Amino acid sequence: MKKVKWSLIGPGIVLAAAGVGAGDVVSSAVSGASYGYSLLWALLIGALFKYFLNEGMARYQLATGRTFMEGYSSRSRWFNYYFIVYLVIWSFIVGGALLSSVGLVTSAMFPIFPLEVWGIIAAIFGLVIIRTGTYKIFEKIMKILAIMMFFAFVISAIVVKPPLLAVLKGLLVPALPQGRGWFDVIFKVLALMGGVGGTVTIMAYSYWLRECNIEDKKELPTVRVDLLIGYIVTFVFSLSVVVVSAVLIHPIGGEIAGKEGIIDLARTLESIMGPFGYWAFVLGFWAAVFSSVLSFYQAIPYLFNDAVRIVKQDENVEVGMQSKYYQGYVLYIFLAPLLLLFFREPIGLTLLYSVLGAFFMPFLALMLLLVGNSREMGDCKNTPAYNLVMALIFIVMSIVSFYPLFR
Repeated sequence: MKKVKWSLIGPGIVLAAAGVGAGDVVSSAVSGASYGYSLLWALLIGALFKYFLNEGMARYQLATGRTFMEGYSSRSRWFNYYFIVYLVIWSFIVGGALLSSVGLVTSAMFPIFPLEVWGIIAAIFGLVIIRTGTYKIFEKIMKILAIMMFFAFVISAIVVKPPLLAVLKGLLVPALPQGRGWFDVIFKVLALMGGVGGTVTIMAYSYWLRECNIEDKKELPTVRVDLLIGYIVTFVFSLSVVVVSAVLIHPIGGEIAGKEGIIDLARTLESIMGPFGYWAFVLGFWAAVFSSVLSFYQAIPYLFNDAVRIVKQDENVEVGMQSKYYQGYVLYIFLAPLLLLFFREPIGLTLLYSVLGAFFMPFLALMLLLVGNSREMGDCKNTPAYNLVMALIFIVMSIVSFYPLFR
């Protein structure tokens, strides 16, 4: 095995902290409450899916010196126009949802302000950190938040004393839960796979590599280990939440009702661990949500910045935290989503977002099949096994993405 530079390990942990947000915690808790340990195997496969997607994008960048966005844009420029439109809408709605989530959990811990005020405070903190800091400062904060999540979720999972044989069976023996119909059951399983570890934010990993001066294909072994560590951490976080919910909620036939249900789960944990259990789990949930807010402000502007550079066909446009396009998009995703703290999401905008979003993950897998097999990849081309995995991801994510649009 080629030498791994352990001093460069770090972006993977950032990716883990960024990828585990409110939606991941809620979906994991719902899975544990509804199906016990039976879908742990789906979480494992989902983490592997995201590993392969990110490895492909990073491998392309290291092999060619070009970003993945440049790679797929060389096939057709309309890809980037679509992506910019999608990103602007996605940022508006997801940003509002993230601020609502962090406001909810913070108001549960400190009910001195309502949800909206805490959401605004979190947004201001995030803006200040990104506008005045560097990538290294961002990485250190994300690692601290990852440590908070680790102690909150993993220790909670250990304290509730899950049956280890049942956990191992859930991991190693694929099983399908009972549902309203065969396709509905399959969709629930595939949705759990697709939800592990984030969606659009995973594209930021390649830009974080550049921030760490990892730009040569000889560093590919290091990048693969870094990604492996990141997705192991992501899986352990999700596994721990499933276990806690499976032990405390599943046996009594209870349910997890959205983000508020996580607060109820923490109160149930309090009956076992005392106040420490409640505060530990809630703080872990807060760390998961705030890390998503922070990574949203830091990561998404890279994508807009790069897309604008490619559309303008101007190699002099810098892609980085000091770029005017990067900083301008930071201000947009700070200001625009604040509206959704006070108003319901417009129905037409939500529908448009759903339609555009349905193309994203299948599109990513399809583009990795195209650019990963191009001649410019040289000896870093996709292997047949990797192509098979991308085809599988394309099929799985197409079902997950498009099924809700036709229900």
